[in-house]
Amino acid sequence: MRTKIAFIGVGNMGGAILDGILASGIFAPQDVILCDAVPEKCARFTQRGCTYCPSADETAAYADVILLAIKPQQMDTVTAVLAPHCPGKLIISIAAGVTLGRLCNALPGASVVRVMPNTPLQVGEGVSALCRAEGVSDEDYALAFRIFSASGMAVEVPESMINPVTALTSSSIAYFARFIGDMCAWAKENGFTDDEQTLEMVCRSAVGSAQMLMKTDFDPRTLERAVTSPGGTTERAMAVFTDRRLADTVSDAMDACVKRADELSGI
Repeated sequence: MRTKIAFIGVGNMGGAILDGILASGIFAPQDVILCDAVPEKCARFTQRGCTYCPSADETAAYADVILLAIKPQQMDTVTAVLAPHCPGKLIISIAAGVTLGRLCNALPGASVVRVMPNTPLQVGEGVSALCRAEGVSDEDYALAFRIFSASGMAVEVPESMINPVTALTSSSIAYFARFIGDMCAWAKENGFTDDEQTLEMVCRSAVGSAQMLMKTDFDPRTLERAVTSPGGTTERAMAVFTDRRLADTVSDAMDACVKRADELSGI
């Protein structure tokens, strides 16, 4: 049974994952050790009973689960330090583009799970896609699922789908933010003077649309048709999207995202 967890990296994403772990009681604060180059990032967790350690080497030695919440370009340096402490331990990586094969080669003897989370983990509404290397036990994989389910939705995918998932659930947060931002910019140009109120109006409309799709029998196309009255205002707006080939733009953008993720993965 895994009883102690180490975080290597406690930035926004690592902190969000840890918030979920502590809130759900998967690990107690006294069983969590943190390592980050910026100690201040760990302060709010040490105040809750977690331990800070400036040495990644000592941090890894302490725990039987190690969560790597670091940038991809830091991975080789960090795994070289951690490798002697990793055999028999569960290693969870959220680094984009760092494959299971690369992680297993760098950390021989470890049980490796790769995760592609997204930023709404920070508000408990994340979507995290998980895949595991050969030899990872069902018990360890279930623990990884529990960790990410504590901050939203966790799904299992083959590693071949991790990069498409990046386009669908990770990078897509920026797509939605761009669309909402452009709507708010239009509102400002057209007489809406309260920026905060405008943003809330648009965000609530977006959240409401998503909730309708998740909680009713509507799918995207039937909801679109339900809102689009023949000859009405919405139909006129949708015609512009069709004329400007919005569907092709979305598809091309997502293809470009996957292509870049493949490049980072060395595919």
